[in-house]
Amino acid sequence: MEVHRHLIKSDMDEARRSVRKIVSRETEGLGEQGMAKGAVEAVLENGSDCVLSPIFWYLLLAAPGAFMFRLANTLDAMWGNRSER
Repeated sequence: MEVHRHLIKSDMDEARRSVRKIVSRETEGLGEQGMAKGAVEAVLENGSDCVLSPIFWYLLLAAPGAFMFRLANTLDAMWGNRSER
C-alpha cells in the first residue's frame, strides 16, 4: 500500500524507496509500471512462501509436510541465494 500511495501521488522517488524495501533488485531504472509489478510480485511471492505453500504441504502431508517445506524455504533463503549483502 505504501508503494501504491506514492505512485498515486506521482512521487517516484518515494515509490522507489518503498519498493526497494521489499524487493531484492535494483530499483533505480524502474518506471511506474516496473515499481508496481515489483511490489505485486514481492507480495505474491511472500504470500506463497509464508502462507499458501505451507497450507498446501500441510494438507498433503500434515505437519511434517509443512515443516519440511518451511525448512527447505528457510535454508534456501539462508544459503541458496548468497550475495555480498
